[in-house]
Amino acid sequence: MGRLYPQERLLLKDLQHQTNNGASMEILFIAVYLTPALIAFWRDVPNYYSILIVNLVIGWTIIGWFVTLGWAFSGVNENK
Repeated sequence: MGRLYPQERLLLKDLQHQTNNGASMEILFIAVYLTPALIAFWRDVPNYYSILIVNLVIGWTIIGWFVTLGWAFSGVNENK
């Protein structure tokens, strides 16, 4: 990489810090976005794949996300 001037070193550190925060925010967003599907999976809801598909298609709307969240909680748990 060669020698860096102090200003370049600071800029590189700042860029690396911003990249790490961006990646963690993306992971957090994906986890929150897929929460209804994950809950349905963990609860062994019989129509898990339907919830996943609906979550992926209309989960970006707030109403769609809450509909799939309610669906994930209202599904019958097979392990009862």
